[in-house]
Amino acid sequence: MKKAMMLGSVTVATSLFAVGCSQEGSGEYVDALAQKEEGTKFSYTVELDVTTPSTTEGMHEVLSHLATHIEDLDLGYTVTGDRDQGHYEIDQALPRQATLVPYPVQMDLTGALLEGESFYLKTEEMIAFENEQGTYGFTLETTPEVEDTYVELTLTDIPYTPEDLLERNEDYEALIEEVEGESNGEGEMTYVVDGEEASTYFKEIMKKSMTYSFPGIVELLDEEMEAQVTIGEVTINSQLDDGNLQKETYTIPFTENDREWEMVVAITYNDLDYSGDISTIDDEDLLDREAYNDYIVSEQQRDLEKFINSTD
Repeated sequence: MKKAMMLGSVTVATSLFAVGCSQEGSGEYVDALAQKEEGTKFSYTVELDVTTPSTTEGMHEVLSHLATHIEDLDLGYTVTGDRDQGHYEIDQALPRQATLVPYPVQMDLTGALLEGESFYLKTEEMIAFENEQGTYGFTLETTPEVEDTYVELTLTDIPYTPEDLLERNEDYEALIEEVEGESNGEGEMTYVVDGEEASTYFKEIMKKSMTYSFPGIVELLDEEMEAQVTIGEVTINSQLDDGNLQKETYTIPFTENDREWEMVVAITYNDLDYSGDISTIDDEDLLDREAYNDYIVSEQQRDLEKFINSTD
Protein backbone atom coordinates (compact mmCIF):
# COMPACT_ATOMS: atom_id res chain seq x y z
CA MET A 1 0.00 0.00 0.00
CA LYS A 2 1.41 3.34 -0.95
CA LYS A 3 2.23 5.66 1.91
CA ALA A 4 4.35 8.17 0.05
CA MET A 5 2.75 11.57 -0.35
CA MET A 6 3.91 12.33 -3.88
CA LEU A 7 1.98 15.55 -4.22
CA GLY A 8 3.20 16.74 -0.84
CA SER A 9 6.72 16.93 -2.30
CA VAL A 10 5.64 20.06 -4.15
CA THR A 11 5.24 21.96 -0.88
CA VAL A 12 8.48 20.58 0.52
CA ALA A 13 10.39 21.67 -2.56
CA THR A 14 8.82 25.10 -2.34
CA SER A 15 10.01 25.50 1.26
CA LEU A 16 13.54 24.41 0.43
CA PHE A 17 13.91 26.95 -2.33
CA ALA A 18 11.93 29.78 -0.74
CA VAL A 19 13.62 33.12 -1.15
CA GLY A 20 11.57 35.20 1.27
CA CYS A 21 8.33 35.94 3.03
CA SER A 22 5.60 38.16 1.68
CA GLN A 23 2.09 39.29 2.51
CA GLU A 24 1.96 40.96 -0.89
CA GLY A 25 2.00 37.48 -2.36
CA SER A 26 -0.92 36.57 -0.09
CA GLY A 27 -2.94 39.47 -1.45
CA GLU A 28 -2.14 38.56 -5.06
CA TYR A 29 -3.18 34.96 -4.41
CA VAL A 30 -6.47 35.98 -2.76
CA ASP A 31 -7.21 38.36 -5.66
CA ALA A 32 -6.58 35.51 -8.12
CA LEU A 33 -9.13 33.29 -6.35
CA ALA A 34 -11.87 35.45 -7.88
CA GLN A 35 -11.02 33.83 -11.23
CA LYS A 36 -12.61 30.60 -10.02
CA GLU A 37 -16.10 32.09 -10.22
CA GLU A 38 -15.77 34.40 -13.21
CA GLY A 39 -16.07 32.07 -16.21
CA THR A 40 -19.25 30.33 -17.32
CA LYS A 41 -17.20 27.36 -18.50
CA PHE A 42 -14.16 25.85 -16.84
CA SER A 43 -11.72 22.96 -16.88
CA TYR A 44 -9.69 21.64 -13.96
CA THR A 45 -7.89 18.48 -12.84
CA VAL A 46 -8.00 17.05 -9.32
CA GLU A 47 -5.34 14.72 -7.92
CA LEU A 48 -5.75 13.07 -4.52
CA ASP A 49 -3.36 11.22 -2.27
CA VAL A 50 -4.31 9.91 1.16
CA THR A 51 -2.35 8.51 4.07
CA THR A 52 -4.58 6.48 6.37
CA PRO A 53 -4.27 5.43 10.04
CA SER A 54 -2.17 2.39 10.87
CA THR A 55 -5.26 0.56 12.14
CA THR A 56 -8.99 0.57 11.38
CA GLU A 57 -9.93 -1.04 14.70
CA GLY A 58 -13.05 0.60 16.14
CA MET A 59 -13.48 2.79 13.05
CA HIS A 60 -16.90 3.51 11.57
CA GLU A 61 -17.57 1.04 8.74
CA VAL A 62 -17.71 3.79 6.09
CA LEU A 63 -14.34 5.19 7.13
CA SER A 64 -12.94 1.69 7.54
CA HIS A 65 -13.93 0.84 3.96
CA LEU A 66 -12.33 4.06 2.79
CA ALA A 67 -9.14 3.49 4.78
CA THR A 68 -8.82 -0.10 3.60
CA HIS A 69 -8.98 0.64 -0.11
CA ILE A 70 -8.21 4.28 -0.84
CA GLU A 71 -4.42 4.05 -0.81
CA ASP A 72 -4.53 1.41 -3.55
CA LEU A 73 -6.55 3.65 -5.87
CA ASP A 74 -5.31 6.30 -8.28
CA LEU A 75 -7.90 8.91 -7.38
CA GLY A 76 -8.69 12.08 -9.26
CA TYR A 77 -10.40 13.32 -12.40
CA THR A 78 -10.43 16.01 -15.06
CA VAL A 79 -13.70 17.87 -15.59
CA THR A 80 -14.77 20.38 -18.22
CA GLY A 81 -18.05 22.01 -17.35
CA ASP A 82 -20.67 24.62 -18.09
CA ARG A 83 -22.04 25.92 -14.80
CA ASP A 84 -25.06 27.61 -16.42
CA GLN A 85 -26.21 24.56 -18.38
CA GLY A 86 -25.16 21.94 -15.83
CA HIS A 87 -23.27 19.88 -18.43
CA TYR A 88 -19.92 18.26 -17.66
CA GLU A 89 -17.39 16.00 -19.35
CA ILE A 90 -15.24 13.86 -17.05
CA ASP A 91 -12.11 11.78 -17.62
CA GLN A 92 -11.08 9.53 -14.76
CA ALA A 93 -10.35 6.07 -13.42
CA LEU A 94 -13.71 5.47 -11.71
CA PRO A 95 -13.73 3.13 -8.66
CA ARG A 96 -16.45 0.51 -9.12
CA GLN A 97 -17.40 -2.56 -7.16
CA ALA A 98 -16.48 -5.50 -9.37
CA THR A 99 -18.54 -8.71 -9.34
CA LEU A 100 -15.77 -11.21 -8.66
CA VAL A 101 -13.61 -9.37 -6.12
CA PRO A 102 -14.53 -7.80 -2.73
CA TYR A 103 -12.82 -4.47 -3.34
CA PRO A 104 -13.22 -1.49 -5.69
CA VAL A 105 -11.62 -1.74 -9.13
CA GLN A 106 -11.02 1.29 -11.30
CA MET A 107 -12.68 1.69 -14.68
CA ASP A 108 -11.03 4.00 -17.21
CA LEU A 109 -13.42 6.65 -18.53
CA THR A 110 -12.85 9.23 -21.26
CA GLY A 111 -15.47 11.80 -22.13
CA ALA A 112 -18.04 10.53 -19.65
CA LEU A 113 -21.00 12.90 -19.38
CA LEU A 114 -22.56 14.13 -16.16
CA GLU A 115 -25.98 15.75 -16.16
CA GLY A 116 -28.01 16.01 -12.95
CA GLU A 117 -27.75 12.68 -11.13
CA SER A 118 -27.03 10.72 -14.29
CA PHE A 119 -23.57 9.64 -15.33
CA TYR A 120 -23.31 8.53 -18.95
CA LEU A 121 -20.42 6.23 -19.84
CA LYS A 122 -19.23 5.11 -23.25
CA THR A 123 -20.71 1.65 -23.74
CA GLU A 124 -17.46 0.37 -25.22
CA GLU A 125 -15.60 1.38 -22.04
CA MET A 126 -18.21 -0.43 -19.95
CA ILE A 127 -17.72 -3.51 -22.13
CA ALA A 128 -13.93 -3.29 -21.78
CA PHE A 129 -14.29 -3.14 -17.99
CA GLU A 130 -16.65 -6.13 -17.82
CA ASN A 131 -14.31 -8.16 -20.03
CA GLU A 132 -11.29 -7.22 -17.96
CA GLN A 133 -13.08 -8.32 -14.78
CA GLY A 134 -14.48 -11.49 -16.33
CA THR A 135 -17.95 -10.52 -15.14
CA TYR A 136 -19.97 -12.80 -17.40
CA GLY A 137 -17.59 -15.69 -17.93
CA PHE A 138 -17.36 -14.96 -21.65
CA THR A 139 -15.98 -12.16 -23.77
CA LEU A 140 -18.34 -9.41 -24.90
CA GLU A 141 -17.80 -8.22 -28.45
CA THR A 142 -18.54 -4.71 -29.66
CA THR A 143 -21.43 -4.98 -32.10
CA PRO A 144 -22.87 -2.27 -34.38
CA GLU A 145 -25.80 -1.91 -31.95
CA VAL A 146 -23.58 -0.70 -29.11
CA GLU A 147 -20.75 0.96 -31.01
CA ASP A 148 -20.41 4.71 -30.36
CA THR A 149 -23.22 4.72 -27.78
CA TYR A 150 -23.49 5.72 -24.12
CA VAL A 151 -25.05 3.84 -21.21
CA GLU A 152 -26.43 5.46 -18.07
CA LEU A 153 -25.09 4.92 -14.57
CA THR A 154 -27.32 6.56 -11.96
CA LEU A 155 -25.71 8.46 -9.09
CA THR A 156 -28.12 9.23 -6.25
CA ASP A 157 -28.01 12.01 -3.67
CA ILE A 158 -24.88 13.66 -5.07
CA PRO A 159 -24.00 16.32 -2.47
CA TYR A 160 -21.99 18.57 -4.79
CA THR A 161 -21.67 19.59 -8.43
CA PRO A 162 -18.25 20.01 -10.09
CA GLU A 163 -18.36 23.82 -9.94
CA ASP A 164 -18.82 23.66 -6.16
CA LEU A 165 -15.09 22.96 -5.89
CA LEU A 166 -14.55 26.45 -7.33
CA GLU A 167 -16.51 28.25 -4.61
CA ARG A 168 -14.66 30.89 -2.62
CA ASN A 169 -14.70 31.07 1.17
CA GLU A 170 -14.39 34.29 3.19
CA ASP A 171 -12.89 32.60 6.27
CA TYR A 172 -10.18 30.95 4.19
CA GLU A 173 -9.30 34.11 2.30
CA ALA A 174 -9.15 36.17 5.51
CA LEU A 175 -6.89 33.52 7.06
CA ILE A 176 -4.49 33.60 4.09
CA GLU A 177 -4.31 37.40 4.11
CA GLU A 178 -3.18 37.34 7.74
CA VAL A 179 -0.16 35.06 7.20
CA GLU A 180 3.15 35.64 5.50
CA GLY A 181 3.74 33.20 2.72
CA GLU A 182 7.10 31.92 1.54
CA SER A 183 7.89 32.65 -2.10
CA ASN A 184 10.27 30.81 -4.41
CA GLY A 185 10.40 33.89 -6.65
CA GLU A 186 8.81 32.03 -9.56
CA GLY A 187 5.12 32.50 -8.86
CA GLU A 188 4.82 29.85 -6.16
CA MET A 189 3.83 30.67 -2.59
CA THR A 190 3.56 28.39 0.43
CA TYR A 191 1.34 29.14 3.43
CA VAL A 192 0.99 27.28 6.70
CA VAL A 193 -2.22 27.90 8.65
CA ASP A 194 -4.20 26.57 11.59
CA GLY A 195 -6.76 24.40 9.84
CA GLU A 196 -9.36 24.78 12.54
CA GLU A 197 -9.61 28.52 11.79
CA ALA A 198 -11.15 27.62 8.43
CA SER A 199 -12.16 24.05 9.18
CA THR A 200 -15.41 24.21 7.21
CA TYR A 201 -13.53 25.20 4.07
CA PHE A 202 -10.92 22.43 4.38
CA LYS A 203 -13.55 19.79 5.14
CA GLU A 204 -15.51 20.96 2.11
CA ILE A 205 -12.41 20.77 -0.10
CA MET A 206 -11.91 17.15 0.93
CA LYS A 207 -15.56 16.19 0.46
CA LYS A 208 -16.00 18.01 -2.83
CA SER A 209 -12.88 16.45 -4.34
CA MET A 210 -13.96 13.00 -3.12
CA THR A 211 -17.50 13.27 -4.53
CA TYR A 212 -16.41 12.35 -8.06
CA SER A 213 -13.07 10.70 -7.24
CA PHE A 214 -14.80 7.99 -5.19
CA PRO A 215 -18.59 8.26 -5.81
CA GLY A 216 -20.83 7.11 -2.99
CA ILE A 217 -18.43 7.65 -0.08
CA VAL A 218 -19.23 11.27 0.76
CA GLU A 219 -22.96 10.58 0.71
CA LEU A 220 -22.51 8.06 3.54
CA LEU A 221 -20.73 10.46 5.87
CA ASP A 222 -22.96 11.98 8.53
CA GLU A 223 -22.71 14.98 10.84
CA GLU A 224 -21.67 12.82 13.78
CA MET A 225 -18.67 11.46 11.90
CA GLU A 226 -17.73 14.91 10.64
CA ALA A 227 -17.86 16.30 14.18
CA GLN A 228 -15.16 13.80 15.15
CA VAL A 229 -12.72 15.31 12.65
CA THR A 230 -10.19 17.94 13.77
CA ILE A 231 -8.11 19.70 11.12
CA GLY A 232 -4.43 20.15 11.91
CA GLU A 233 -1.84 22.56 10.49
CA VAL A 234 -2.56 22.89 6.78
CA THR A 235 0.05 23.67 4.14
CA ILE A 236 -1.14 25.41 0.97
CA ASN A 237 0.96 25.81 -2.14
CA SER A 238 -0.34 28.26 -4.74
CA GLN A 239 1.00 28.73 -8.25
CA LEU A 240 0.30 31.87 -10.28
CA ASP A 241 1.49 32.88 -13.72
CA ASP A 242 1.29 36.60 -14.46
CA GLY A 243 -1.50 36.89 -11.88
CA ASN A 244 -3.46 33.94 -13.27
CA LEU A 245 -4.28 31.06 -10.94
CA GLN A 246 -2.59 27.87 -12.15
CA LYS A 247 -2.71 25.41 -9.27
CA GLU A 248 -3.47 24.96 -5.59
CA THR A 249 -2.19 22.09 -3.46
CA TYR A 250 -3.62 21.53 0.01
CA THR A 251 -1.85 19.20 2.43
CA ILE A 252 -4.47 18.58 5.11
CA PRO A 253 -3.62 16.52 8.20
CA PHE A 254 -6.60 15.65 10.38
CA THR A 255 -7.50 13.42 13.27
CA GLU A 256 -10.64 11.34 13.63
CA ASN A 257 -11.14 9.83 17.09
CA ASP A 258 -7.40 10.25 17.72
CA ARG A 259 -6.54 8.42 14.49
CA GLU A 260 -4.26 10.36 12.17
CA TRP A 261 -5.03 10.88 8.49
CA GLU A 262 -3.57 13.14 5.82
CA MET A 263 -5.09 14.12 2.49
CA VAL A 264 -3.33 16.01 -0.27
CA VAL A 265 -5.68 17.69 -2.73
CA ALA A 266 -4.03 19.19 -5.82
CA ILE A 267 -6.21 21.21 -8.21
CA THR A 268 -4.74 22.25 -11.54
CA TYR A 269 -6.76 24.97 -13.27
CA ASN A 270 -6.47 24.04 -16.94
CA ASP A 271 -8.76 26.86 -18.05
CA LEU A 272 -11.05 28.92 -15.83
CA ASP A 273 -12.58 30.67 -18.85
CA TYR A 274 -13.01 27.71 -21.19
CA SER A 275 -14.40 28.58 -24.61
CA GLY A 276 -14.64 25.17 -26.28
CA ASP A 277 -17.64 22.91 -26.80
CA ILE A 278 -18.91 20.54 -24.13
CA SER A 279 -20.76 17.42 -25.24
CA THR A 280 -24.22 16.63 -23.89
CA ILE A 281 -26.13 13.38 -23.92
CA ASP A 282 -28.59 14.94 -26.40
CA ASP A 283 -25.70 14.97 -28.88
CA GLU A 284 -25.01 11.25 -28.41
CA ASP A 285 -26.75 7.91 -28.96
CA LEU A 286 -28.02 6.59 -25.63
CA LEU A 287 -28.42 2.86 -25.06
CA ASP A 288 -31.07 2.39 -22.40
CA ARG A 289 -30.70 -0.25 -19.70
CA GLU A 290 -33.14 -2.66 -21.36
CA ALA A 291 -31.27 -2.46 -24.64
CA TYR A 292 -27.95 -3.01 -22.85
CA ASN A 293 -29.35 -6.09 -21.07
CA ASP A 294 -30.66 -7.41 -24.40
CA TYR A 295 -27.15 -6.97 -25.79
CA ILE A 296 -25.68 -9.02 -22.91
CA VAL A 297 -28.22 -11.81 -23.53
CA SER A 298 -27.45 -11.83 -27.26
CA GLU A 299 -23.72 -12.00 -26.52
CA GLN A 300 -24.32 -14.92 -24.16
CA GLN A 301 -26.29 -16.70 -26.87
CA ARG A 302 -23.55 -16.04 -29.42
CA ASP A 303 -20.91 -17.41 -27.06
CA LEU A 304 -23.02 -20.52 -26.37
CA GLU A 305 -23.55 -21.17 -30.09
CA LYS A 306 -19.80 -20.75 -30.66
CA PHE A 307 -19.12 -23.35 -27.96
CA ILE A 308 -21.66 -25.81 -29.39
CA ASN A 309 -20.23 -25.43 -32.88
CA SER A 310 -16.73 -26.05 -31.58
CA THR A 311 -17.78 -29.41 -30.10
CA ASP A 312 -19.43 -30.70 -33.29
